[in-house]
Amino acid sequence: MQSDVAREVLQDDDFRLFSDKKHFPSKVRLVHVICALLAVSYMLIVVLFVTSSTSARKPPQQENSNDTSMVLAALQGNVQTSADGQGTIGVQMTALQNKIDTLLLKMTDLENTIKKDFPANPCGAGPEAWEYYNGSCYLFLNVKSTWMNGKLKCESKSAILAIITSEGEQSFLAGKTRDQRYWIGLTDMDKEQEWQWIDGTDYKSSIKFWKPNEPNDSNRNEDCAHLLEGGEWNDVRCTDKCFPICEKKVGT
Repeated sequence: MQSDVAREVLQDDDFRLFSDKKHFPSKVRLVHVICALLAVSYMLIVVLFVTSSTSARKPPQQENSNDTSMVLAALQGNVQTSADGQGTIGVQMTALQNKIDTLLLKMTDLENTIKKDFPANPCGAGPEAWEYYNGSCYLFLNVKSTWMNGKLKCESKSAILAIITSEGEQSFLAGKTRDQRYWIGLTDMDKEQEWQWIDGTDYKSSIKFWKPNEPNDSNRNEDCAHLLEGGEWNDVRCTDKCFPICEKKVGT
């Protein structure tokens, strides 16, 4: 009886073992999958660890440092280029300054030459106010006299009574003699109606600025010419008194 029971027990164990043999392959496959997953996980952990270690050993600012180095190198190149450019500009500035200095020296020489040949007052300095116009010096005397006395006063100053030979000279004298009457070096005392400039200038061919209807030789006794208040010419008696205008060429 016991042997039969034992046999049944053994038979039950064999049955369970046999029954478990159906599920064994699937269990093995599950273990393989788990091992594979564990292996992949391990490999991932190793990769992450290596990556972390490499990142830890790499200087955190390496890329930035490389970028900074490149920027610094570029800046140094720009500075060098700028320095070279500044050097070129400096040379050009020096050359330009030399040219300016040369021009200034030439201008100074020219100015000295002009001052020598054409002084600020071509008529010379002195107590008398000679005024320059177109190569001549003029002195407007402030004391009235007869025509002849005026002529003598001018001659005492190495001058003559003014001779008018151009519109410009007429305008210049007329602008200086407003409101007064001034003697000029024109007369017909040698021969009536034949007017002559005292320096020999040809009267007939020279320009004239007589007041309308003048000269008229009023009372047959007007033989000397003077400038009226407006600058026009008029003939009067030579014994009348007017201010003389003396004229002399520059350098005489």
